[in-house]
Amino acid sequence: MSDSEKHKSRKSSHGQTFNEFMTTMDRLFAEKPLKGILQSMDDFFGSIERSFPVEISEKDTYYHIKAALPGIKREQIDIEMLSQGVVISVKNYVQAVKFTANKAPKRRPSPNTVSRTINLAKPIDEQRATANHRDGVLEIKIPKLKGKRITIND
Repeated sequence: MSDSEKHKSRKSSHGQTFNEFMTTMDRLFAEKPLKGILQSMDDFFGSIERSFPVEISEKDTYYHIKAALPGIKREQIDIEMLSQGVVISVKNYVQAVKFTANKAPKRRPSPNTVSRTINLAKPIDEQRATANHRDGVLEIKIPKLKGKRITIND
């Protein structure tokens, strides 16, 4: 066997080894448990992109939250009050396009819910919270609960 034949043989075995390695890796990442983990990671990081901007300001007696929601109707917004925070969820129906062979593309609504959880530093009065939605801006005013001060004895 000449040197060039040995080189070609070695080169093809490296290529074959690499192909086997890639096939094994493809199978590894196609397994259901790992695929589920990777999908969860995609969903987590994808939700960050799809989130909406929120501005939070704290006053002496209340929190003021503004969320920019252009093109969103009041009926699409859900606000859930927590003991020390608020969750804003928006249901937005996006047009999904499905392409099929030899046919015109089909459009169908695809539900897409985006939510944002806002944690607040102090307990809030959930019962007196108010919300307004006007011109694509959601405003929430949440009163703070007053704590009881105690005196320190000698």
